[in-house]
Amino acid sequence: MLMKSKFGYGSCEILFVVESAFRCGLFFAECVLLVEGMTEVVFINYLVAKGCIELPKGGLFVLDCLGKYNMHRFMNLLCEFKINHSVMYDSDNKNKSKEKPKKLARLIRESRNKYTLKIGALDPDIEGFLGICEADKPHRKPQHLMFQYHQEAIASDKLDKFTEIVNGLVN
Repeated sequence: MLMKSKFGYGSCEILFVVESAFRCGLFFAECVLLVEGMTEVVFINYLVAKGCIELPKGGLFVLDCLGKYNMHRFMNLLCEFKINHSVMYDSDNKNKSKEKPKKLARLIRESRNKYTLKIGALDPDIEGFLGICEADKPHRKPQHLMFQYHQEAIASDKLDKFTEIVNGLVN
């Protein structure tokens, strides 16, 4: 059954959630963390598995929103399902045109609802925040970040700050 609501989303967002058995895990977690992409999903889940990030009681599901342009849609969708969630996105302050990132950040903040627990931003993005170079191709970002992590290219203070931010968003 498709839902119609005042938020204007329809079948696309709902199918995105229910088409995958993996994504259906968000219905069973105490907290959902909305992130921009697969890079954050892979890295956060790895840090959870290593015990660097504390799981909230009832579990955590990290949801790839396919970019910050969709975060407000998923915030509204999770509100309809009465699912607690937090949001982590890149501020993109390194962009020459700072107007678009500011508008997106405002849209995310304005989409806060009673199920939005916390909202946090990484400045300027996950690579810049962790002090590593960017991947040569966008589709290689997750493996590049994991490679940098295993090569110990991420300073321990940056990694500690990252885990502190994620722990603060989900606990």
